Amino acid sequence: MSHLTKDEQKLCAKIFDRLVTGIGSKVAYPTEGLAADEVVGADTTKEDVQAVLDKLTTRQARILKPVTIDGMPGFEIFHDVLALPVLEWKRDFQLQTRRREEEQLKEEQLRRGSIWSAAALVLLATVVTVGVSLLNADTIWQWKFNLPGLRDGLRQFVGGFVGGLVAQVATSFRLRSQNNFRFGRGHALALLIGQLIMAFISGLVPILFDAQSFLTSFYIGLSSPLVLDSVVGGILQVPIKDEDDDLKSRQGKIAS
Repeated sequence: MSHLTKDEQKLCAKIFDRLVTGIGSKVAYPTEGLAADEVVGADTTKEDVQAVLDKLTTRQARILKPVTIDGMPGFEIFHDVLALPVLEWKRDFQLQTRRREEEQLKEEQLRRGSIWSAAALVLLATVVTVGVSLLNADTIWQWKFNLPGLRDGLRQFVGGFVGGLVAQVATSFRLRSQNNFRFGRGHALALLIGQLIMAFISGLVPILFDAQSFLTSFYIGLSSPLVLDSVVGGILQVPIKDEDDDLKSRQGKIAS
């Protein structure tokens, strides 16, 4: 069974209900009935069912064997001794499927919670930066009417903005290079907006510290989003477990 794809295993889990009774007795069943909509669903054709079940009749598998039932082709368990293991495999597979669905739901809930946490962090950083800016309003106000001061302010802002943006782009590439990184489409826009906001904040920080050069402003901006780096990592990194590990272990015990 482990040689089948995940979709083929799901199909077998549905079909085995017809080939094995609840007490472990095998039942011969026509292929036409196994491919019925109430068994495998409307999206699965008779040819799909036939192709999967044929794989289980090979000499290497010998889980099923083709039979004729009232003149119609069908299948049954190869031997009575396989009935209970087949039934146990089906129940185990369905249990593992439910567990994976529950884990995915929990992961999605944790992801949403992390997104709200990140949004709160960005909002807090914005409020703090704006608050500090207001405390230094006199200096900033002078830059508006003083050309040299305005030039210094623009240089500091651009340096910090570019530095913050570079840091966050580097974070994104670092996450993409990791094997356990999964990036959903729904997060792309949120991540871009968050990066622009943090880059804007990174541009204001050198102004507040009155950085003396563009390079100094750049380095200040480069270090500003370090907190966001870890937060983004927590939001977008989802450990991709080998979903088949536990199932294969159980299948090995059943086979033995």
